[in-house]
Amino acid sequence: SSGINAEYGEEEGDSEGLGVFCQGPVKRTPYMHSMMGSLVHAQRTVSDFMTLNIMPYNGASNHRLYFHSKSYQPVKPEELNYDSEKEGEVMGSWIEQRTKQLIQDFTDVNEGEKEVMILWNCFILKEKPLADNAMPNLVEKFVGVKGAEIRGRNLTNNFILHLSNLHSFGLLKAEELEKCVLMLYEQQDLEAATSREKDMN
Repeated sequence: SSGINAEYGEEEGDSEGLGVFCQGPVKRTPYMHSMMGSLVHAQRTVSDFMTLNIMPYNGASNHRLYFHSKSYQPVKPEELNYDSEKEGEVMGSWIEQRTKQLIQDFTDVNEGEKEVMILWNCFILKEKPLADNAMPNLVEKFVGVKGAEIRGRNLTNNFILHLSNLHSFGLLKAEELEKCVLMLYEQQDLEAATSREKDMN
């Protein structure tokens, strides 16, 4: 056997892209040329794009799977043209109210602990952390946003107890806890200094 395909008259196992036929070698058309040949278009100008008719979005013809950004649930076909982000504020306010009601029903914690839990839970609902390693940054941000309110409502000790609980559950390291407490007291010192300057002026 000389390696010639008897039915087609072509040599098998050719890696050079050449087919050996009875009439002589013939170069094959590369597969990419066959695939991409139909995609070649004439060059367009900017004016061509300005006059293109934009077809309306048809969700029914789209077979991709999308998810809601807040609930992470699959988007149904009839919801593709509906912006679920618009109801985010309403949904968030309802959840906050329900969270406050549930915390107020606790009987084994004092009022200060309840207030700290409400502040923290409402903050977490808005931030939506995805992993435990985000906790240090979240606590620092919470101190920056809610620090003045915590001190104003005399909840400093309750908040430090909350940080201790986070440390006990392995969500906050000792040095991170200390950093957040120092931030809280530094804010207090800065406010006191600013208040003294105002009184002197």
